Order: sequence, then C-alpha cells, then structure tokens
Amino acid sequence: MTLIVSVVTKEIAVVVSDGLEFRHMQSGSKYLETMDRQKIFPIPERSALLAVHGQNRLTTPGHGLDSQRLVGEVFNDLYSELVSIPTIEGIANRLLDVLTPDVDHTLSLLKSEWNHYSPLGIVVIGFDVAGGRTRGFEAYWPSLNDRNNHKGVIKHVLDKDEVRILFSGTGEKYARSVIDQFKFKFDQNKLKRASEQKIQAYVCGVFQDAFKRQKNAEHEFGGQCQVVTVVQTGFKSKEFAFDHDLNHSLK
Repeated sequence: MTLIVSVVTKEIAVVVSDGLEFRHMQSGSKYLETMDRQKIFPIPERSALLAVHGQNRLTTPGHGLDSQRLVGEVFNDLYSELVSIPTIEGIANRLLDVLTPDVDHTLSLLKSEWNHYSPLGIVVIGFDVAGGRTRGFEAYWPSLNDRNNHKGVIKHVLDKDEVRILFSGTGEKYARSVIDQFKFKFDQNKLKRASEQKIQAYVCGVFQDAFKRQKNAEHEFGGQCQVVTVVQTGFKSKEFAFDHDLNHSLK
C-alpha cells in the first residue's frame, strides 16, 4: 500500500513517498501498522537514493515469517557495498542479485501461509560517480501469480528524456488519473527548466490530489510522507502529512 511519485530531469530528481504500512492477517483482514514507515533511503556518500514499494519485509531462506526484517534494515547491511558501485544501473543490478533469494523465499512463504503477497520494487535514482545526467532504474520482483512480468532491472529514464515522471506502488492509478485529468496544470514540459522549488511543488501537488481521490475508509497511501531532492552534490529532505480533513500541510 504505497504511492511513490518521482520527477526526474537531467539535473535533479524529486521523489515523494507516503508512510502507511499495513499488516495482513491469515484471515484476510489487515490493520494499520504505522503511518510513518520510511520508504525512501538515501545511499550514504552518494547522490543516489532507494525507494521501496510493495513487500517491505523480507526473511532469509531457512527462516520463517516471524524473522522478517524491514527492507530498510536490510539496506543497512548493503550500503558499504552499494556506495562503491560506480553506476545507478549497477546498484539496481546488485540489489536484484543479492536480494532475490530472500524475496523468492518470502513470497513463497506468504503465498503458502498467509495468502497475501505483493510484488517488490526498489527504485534507484541518482547520479553515476562519473557524473552526467540523472539516472533511474528499478530492481523488480513480481508477485508469484503474475505471469506477465518477470524479475529484472527496469530502465525508467532514457538519455533523451528532458523530464520523466515515475509512479510506483498501488496508488499509481490515482496519480495517473490526476495528470490525465489536469493536463495543463501538470504539463511536464513546464518542468524542463523549472527551479527546484517548482519541481517540488509539482510533485507534492500531484501527490496531494492523488490522495484526495481515495475513498476515506480505504486509503492505500497517506500518513507521514517524505520528499527527497537529489542533486549532484547531495540531498535535501523534508516531510509533510495529510490530516483527517485531507488538507495538505508542509512542516
């Protein structure tokens, strides 16, 4: 239950994610675990980040679901290796190689024991060590019953792209409908030479309007949200939250 919205230009990337995490029961019911789960993880000493959607808890082969760890905790064991990988694509490929045994094992357990399982996507956005334009890749593991997709690394940003808008998570349909309905307001061509502040306002605006399209009793995303801006020299981060009246407030 996630929405991640990213705007990637040649010189900057702005990524926003929600903070909701639900836990699913064997009965098929679910409950809200937390409203402030971190889903965006800057890579230390690199102008690059990881953004997680889908299955956000993993367990290693030979262990049961009671030993699951948050994906963010797993990243702590990987940062020292990831920081030395020179390209964003290389980081995505390494995540796919390292985490596949854990992901496959976890999804198999969830399918057999809990009857609820989600795909896992880790979006990697930032700059290669050698510089150049902003890059965007995703290590992706589909759910076990998805015959139309395969695990692998997806290239989200092409060299020719002036601007690329990315949507990840189950809330994607809401964000896409916002842009489809308000084509002029959210015309991505306006972002080609936009300031950092305008790009941040654009991303938060899409996120806010997408949030309002959910049914109040069936929120798939929301809570404490995080905005991370990536430039060649590092990161900037802030948080915002949606109150019960669906008003948007920046801290």
